[in-house]
Amino acid sequence: MSLLDPGYGRPPVDHHLVAGLPTPNGPTHLGHLGGPFLRLDVLARFQRLCGNRAFLISGTDVFESHVELASARSGVPSSEIAGRYHAEIERDLASLDIPHDAFIDPLDSTWSARYRWWHHHLLTRLRALGCVETRRERVLYSRHSDRYLFGGFLRGRCPECGQPVVGGSCEQCGMWFSPGTIVEPGSSLDESGLEWREVSNLFLRVPDADLHRLLSGPDLLPEHRRVLRSYLAREGPYWPLTQQSAWGVQGPAEVTAPAVFATYGLGILAYAALCGQEYGLLSGTGANALAPGSGVITVSAQGFDSIVPDAFAIAVLRMLTPELGAYGTLTLNRYLLLEGSKFSTSRRHAIWTREVAQVLDSDVVRHYLARVSPDVAETDFRVDEFVALANRHLVFGLDRCARDGWDRLSAGPASGSPSWLHLAQPSGAWVDHLEELLQRQRAALDPGRLRLAEVVRALDEWPDAGAGLDAGGGLRGADPAAAYWWLKGAAVLAASVMPRWALATWRRLGHDADPRLSAFWQTPPPIGAPEPASGRRFEPLDVATVRQLTGVGSSSD
Repeated sequence: MSLLDPGYGRPPVDHHLVAGLPTPNGPTHLGHLGGPFLRLDVLARFQRLCGNRAFLISGTDVFESHVELASARSGVPSSEIAGRYHAEIERDLASLDIPHDAFIDPLDSTWSARYRWWHHHLLTRLRALGCVETRRERVLYSRHSDRYLFGGFLRGRCPECGQPVVGGSCEQCGMWFSPGTIVEPGSSLDESGLEWREVSNLFLRVPDADLHRLLSGPDLLPEHRRVLRSYLAREGPYWPLTQQSAWGVQGPAEVTAPAVFATYGLGILAYAALCGQEYGLLSGTGANALAPGSGVITVSAQGFDSIVPDAFAIAVLRMLTPELGAYGTLTLNRYLLLEGSKFSTSRRHAIWTREVAQVLDSDVVRHYLARVSPDVAETDFRVDEFVALANRHLVFGLDRCARDGWDRLSAGPASGSPSWLHLAQPSGAWVDHLEELLQRQRAALDPGRLRLAEVVRALDEWPDAGAGLDAGGGLRGADPAAAYWWLKGAAVLAASVMPRWALATWRRLGHDADPRLSAFWQTPPPIGAPEPASGRRFEPLDVATVRQLTGVGSSSD
């Protein structure tokens, strides 16, 4: 299927894209944004480029235990912390051009009633299916604070790999575990008077047939299946639906008080259902995107450390048919490191989103984050490499070719001249090359793959096409029409990764909307080359400026 064929009829398809739910307990850094959020934003922009509708819907996990932990440490109410950082996270995402069609805050009146309703409704559905059991479990309790230690309040070592952990999951191996199995347990607040207490909680029991389908089907990669099998061998086919806390959606009375629904249990399911419902409102269809037969392509992008709850969610959502169904694709990424080690708020080993947005061009940051996107393995944000690649591919590559192209365009017919409506069409070889690069981007953005580095590599090859014009002399001596088509090709190739530059270029070429492949062969009169004060021109970067944004190499590390 040709992406540049103006005669090809492609009925538009809706895409419902849901990224991981960050915890609103602090500011964001590039390690947060360089995973699910950027991956789905690039996918959404490419689908819109192709004429489809894409709805990016997510939110924050306001009832996650680390919000309550931040409250215990600071004395600031949990609701105030969650509200403040929810707004900050949304602003941070927008500053790197990752706006959402809906960024759900379960504490906001727009969504709070529906969010709570879905919890109770889904519990009723699961009870009717006979999949909910009350079970006893051991939980560490602090007499000093009169608090059960769940989630962020509990620290120790992973029972699977032995690495230090906080809460009931391990970022190193991806394992999840019950509070009673953590090794060397203790309080994250160093509370005294700890003792084990037995409590009752609700658990989901997934039927064997559904687990077999999940473990033998195409939903999970082999490494993900290995983690899930290890969990099942340790914990059995059970997943917690409630826990003891005062912060969250209130749970049923039959379990040990104070009980709330676990955010990684019913919380995940309620959020999925609510996001799907929000799609129906935004799209005008009124249909839940996750309902079987909706005709919507649904994608959930998460981090590797959430594989166990996400796998259980796949199985449970299928059990809720016909009201709901599983996401069509679950894609998990690994971690983005910073100079060889994990981003760390406590050690100030991070590049903070707010500071980056004030100093660096968002397109330049997105270009590098996409290049090092941890789609299949851990990757590393290296300051020296970031600066070198930005200067090579953008400052002295794409931007230099674009400036040459605008210079040639200004030497053509006067701005607004009708002759621009009859520009000479590019050569067949040129069209074939652009088609090939676009097809590579489309293949890389198949929801089942999502390889952002391949999208960037296709874009980075385009300046070579400009250099080959004018018998190898480049755009500086090329025909104005050739410069026009090169600029237009650059705009569509950059649209998903570098949206500001792409939009500015597309508009200067005379279009009054966002880049669209369906409008590629239209030739409105170009407005002309952008002035330096208003155009998207990339300035050379230096290592010292970027390194000032990090804690790398500072005395505080």
